[in-house]
Amino acid sequence: MSMSAIVMMTLAIATIWGGLVAAAVNLFRRPDLSAHDHTPSDTERASGRAETATP
Repeated sequence: MSMSAIVMMTLAIATIWGGLVAAAVNLFRRPDLSAHDHTPSDTERASGRAETATP
């Protein structure tokens, strides 16, 4: 492999792994709490499909 190919491969791998690390750090700092904020609609309550939140 030529030197330019090795440099490009290293940059590509670093970009992919860097994005993965940045995403993980972002989730640890600001967790996605939108699933906990769901309030059942009237139709969900009437049909009995409403989930109750447990602490």
